[in-house]
Amino acid sequence: MIHINHASNAVSAKARTLFGRRLSDKDYAYLCECKSVSEIAAYLKAGTHYGKYLPSFHNIQIHRGMLETLVRKSFYEECSALCKYEITVGDFFYRYIIDVLEINDVLKFLTLLSAGKNGDFEYITPVYIDRHSNMDLDALKNVSTYDQLLKAAYDTPYYDIFMNHPPKDGVYDLALIECELNNSLYDSVIATINRHTHGEEKKQLNRLFGNMLSAKNLDVIYRLKKYYKMPEQNIYRLMLKHSSMSKKQLDALINADSELDFYNILNMTSLGRNLRAIMSDNSLTDSMMVFKESMSLIRRSSYPSVVLAAYLFLSEIEITNVFNIIEGVRYNASPDIIKEMLIK
Repeated sequence: MIHINHASNAVSAKARTLFGRRLSDKDYAYLCECKSVSEIAAYLKAGTHYGKYLPSFHNIQIHRGMLETLVRKSFYEECSALCKYEITVGDFFYRYIIDVLEINDVLKFLTLLSAGKNGDFEYITPVYIDRHSNMDLDALKNVSTYDQLLKAAYDTPYYDIFMNHPPKDGVYDLALIECELNNSLYDSVIATINRHTHGEEKKQLNRLFGNMLSAKNLDVIYRLKKYYKMPEQNIYRLMLKHSSMSKKQLDALINADSELDFYNILNMTSLGRNLRAIMSDNSLTDSMMVFKESMSLIRRSSYPSVVLAAYLFLSEIEITNVFNIIEGVRYNASPDIIKEMLIK
């Protein structure tokens, strides 16, 4: 159960310290000019906060997947250190981090299981956090069938979801399972916020999580309509609950007849208006919503739970920026093109 405790402000100070070590404009400029993944890795090791958790790359042929895994693992380690530093802020942030990391690892495993490569699974959740996970992630290495998966998930929040979505010809509906796992998580998060917080803290948390969930829904709608021409009824199945957008607004976006209609409808919402301008790549627009709100709250909020949530969202955006740089350099994109993909 997630619970919020208001006892400590020390963890807010720690989170703000970590936030202060984020990549700077100078770091981003240098990384965008790199000519190889190895050069990116060397800079992250020598000149950024990731260096503490990255190994020495001397005489190692580093590839994109390896570096992305190490960067994400370094973020997990920082979260783990934050949890160990101060748990008196309550189970809210602590449990939320554990569940987010665990869901990421579970989805990674299901992807490998669908491809018949379950033996390649290596979870990257830190050991300290793994001890408090819902599932025994290490035991997943021995799972090769659906029945074994159900057994491993028994008595966890994931069992019913797996039970309701068996694989078809060995392939799992990863998009739908991810949606339901996240809906289960945010049902708990939002219920806790509404039950245990009041006044301005409650308002800030609901707005922050609501905007984040809206951003995820907008990204799903936009991409499924533009790139996959998915029928509207199938898009509805992949919507996250607790969005700050109304059902009427989501309905209009899902049923938009064209990309221009989508943007026009989005511009009529409060989220769209707050952006001032709609970018051509909607995923950047969505992330910018979360970025602007989180940047504001991590600096001015007096509530530890809000500061920690904002730190988590900003860290996820930074990781996405690093991944976009890695991808851009790998495909020889110009520095200017890469910079356009960044949220900062």
